[in-house]
Amino acid sequence: MVPGNGAHFEELVRDRRIRVHRGQLFSQQPAPLPDGFSFSRIEGMMLGLAIGDALGNTSEGMRSEQRRATFGEMRDYLTHPRWKDERGYPSDDSQLAFWTLEQMLAGGGSDPERAAR
Repeated sequence: MVPGNGAHFEELVRDRRIRVHRGQLFSQQPAPLPDGFSFSRIEGMMLGLAIGDALGNTSEGMRSEQRRATFGEMRDYLTHPRWKDERGYPSDDSQLAFWTLEQMLAGGGSDPERAAR
């Protein structure tokens, strides 16, 4: 059985699997979700992630000066050098974010080992 997020976090810190500066945030209980909370906000967040990822996919890893010199101000999707005549594709970063969210929803919380699988 997977421990709750708080217990899992404590286990990761105790076992030195993550190093973290424990600020006040870690001792506060999050507020309950407001009545009428809509998960469409999460859907919008994930869609925004994929759109932004697709916009920046062709210039990933470039320094800002190189990106400006090569593309100018990016206002549209660009053709990726590896995919001829194809544009607007997000990278594996978006796919990993969606898979991570799927695993959290399926397992009722964060389980890094399950997400890694």
